[in-house]
Amino acid sequence: MSVTEITRVDMLPLDGDRLLGFCVDSPVPDAGRDAYEFLCAGWVLGKTEPALGVQLIGNDGSVRRIPVGHPRPDVLRCHPGVADAAVAGWSSPVSVLGMNAEFELSVQALLNNDPKPVPLARIQGRRRPMRRSFEPGIQPLMVTSLGRTGSTWLMRLLAEHPGILAHRAHPYEVCPMRNWMQFLGALTESAPDAQSASKVAFPDAQWRVAYPLSNASALLAPTMHGWYGRRFVEQAAEFFLRCGEDCYRELATSQHQTASVYFAEKHLPYEVPGIVWELYPNAREIFLVRDFRDMLCSIAAFNQKRGSAGFGRGFAASEEEYILNLAECVNWQGMAWNNRRDRACLVRYEDLVSRTAETLATILNYLGLPADDAEIDEMIRRAAVDTPDLEQHRTTPSLPESVGRWRRDLPPELYAICQEAFGPGLADFGYTDFGYKAEGWARTIGQ
Repeated sequence: MSVTEITRVDMLPLDGDRLLGFCVDSPVPDAGRDAYEFLCAGWVLGKTEPALGVQLIGNDGSVRRIPVGHPRPDVLRCHPGVADAAVAGWSSPVSVLGMNAEFELSVQALLNNDPKPVPLARIQGRRRPMRRSFEPGIQPLMVTSLGRTGSTWLMRLLAEHPGILAHRAHPYEVCPMRNWMQFLGALTESAPDAQSASKVAFPDAQWRVAYPLSNASALLAPTMHGWYGRRFVEQAAEFFLRCGEDCYRELATSQHQTASVYFAEKHLPYEVPGIVWELYPNAREIFLVRDFRDMLCSIAAFNQKRGSAGFGRGFAASEEEYILNLAECVNWQGMAWNNRRDRACLVRYEDLVSRTAETLATILNYLGLPADDAEIDEMIRRAAVDTPDLEQHRTTPSLPESVGRWRRDLPPELYAICQEAFGPGLADFGYTDFGYKAEGWARTIGQ
């Protein structure tokens, strides 16, 4: 078996109201590669709005975006006089690291000023797991969440357990292994130029990866492409695993936690957790979710507090468009959870606030770590110590007041939009009544 095989490519009917035309030229069925990637290429032309590119949504929740801009004289000949027809093409290698052994990708066009992607095609394939020889002595614990869902509070609690190692600096986002795994995915996508390379579909530039070796494959002789696509990637993975082990062993020594079993890092629910699971079969993952209406209100309050337009707000022209963008991220997180729910742990922010000790016991049992009452009470006591950083991070006077805040903070004109946009995600994560009852929220953490 090749490392990567494409088994099926299905073109979907043209949406004639929004597109003039499209084609997915690559990959083609029955194409095999001795590499941890395949080439995705084609063209797309918008009808009333220009096409920005395409996004690939995996059945594991992974998301990648590829911009248009490649010359397509054939498209220009078929559509003379149409703006952007000459550069309607896209082309980029797509890494399969972290994808399911049997994977499926939905190819969707992204149009300017249109928040709803246009379905183009479905790609199905299979892949071989990465071979590795290095056996890590400390395992990753991924806290997978979206922004403003309580990940900082959860990381602060986890860092107080002697078996869990985390860099104790607010807001707990020193994540070397996450960065190295993201870099590994970038190295695998050996595009001839950085503009062609696909990117994780999170809008903030700080979450993207530089591509200093993105033109390496173009410099190699054809006989070396197999080495670059497979053996080089495997060797790079071994290097990053050893770097991660050394880094966290140093941190364990400096924090007097040499018996730690896990190192904890924050993650977004896109392609990196899948890569971590592939290289660390004994990893653990916590999916942290929050009522998405509360998440929206917390984002708005935090942006106002620090005078910025973070969490992707600056990329949306209106509140309605931003809610739809967030709902798309929620759906991707739902796909990732459904793909890994047999080996991951789901934590709701509301439970973490109102039933802290019980929720921590569930987490520690999932991790196979000691979960006695005295240890948990001490974790809560130490984590509840207030600091200037926590004060700056909060947007409500207390944790209990952050639960159900949408009832008082959400503008009435956004109620119906949020209900429709977030409804599937709320149901997917167990918010079946579209909101928790208010009883029990008043208990102060640590009392």
